[in-house]
Amino acid sequence: MENYELAFDGRVDPAGLREALAELGVTGERVLLGADAPDTRIGDPAVLLEQGDPGRGFSTTLVCYAGFVGPLGMSELQLAQFLSPRLGRRCLVDDGTTHPDRWILVATDASFGKVITDEDAAEEGDLRIDHAVAPIAGAPELTVRAEPGWVG
Repeated sequence: MENYELAFDGRVDPAGLREALAELGVTGERVLLGADAPDTRIGDPAVLLEQGDPGRGFSTTLVCYAGFVGPLGMSELQLAQFLSPRLGRRCLVDDGTTHPDRWILVATDASFGKVITDEDAAEEGDLRIDHAVAPIAGAPELTVRAEPGWVG
C-alpha cells in the first residue's frame, strides 16, 4: 500500500484535522504538524500536515502514511471526500494518470470532478486550477472546457 498525498487550498486548521481524523480512529499524537519529526513521537505516525503558503493555490499537503491508509479501507478520493467538508477546504487528489496537470478536485460539499491545473503556475511551484473538464456542483465558479475526445 502506498502513501496518499492530498493537496488542500489555503491553510488547514490542525484542530479540525485532528477532530476529523478522530472520527476515523486516529489519535491526535499520530498527527504530525509541519516540522514535527516522526522519530520524535511515540508510536507510528498516521499523517503529516505541511501548511503551505496561503498566497499560493493548493499548497497545504497532507501525507497519509501507508500504515494508516491500509487499515483505513478508503481510496484517496474517498478520504478527500470525507475530509474536505469537515475542514471546509477544497482538495486536489491524483487522477491516476501520468499527466502532471490533471487532477480530481473535491469541493467542500464532497462533489468532485476532473480539473486541469495551470502549467505556467506549476513551473513557479504554485498548484492552481486552470479549468474543469465538466461542471462540478461544489465549484460552479470554475471555467469548464471539455477535453478533446483523444485524451485518455
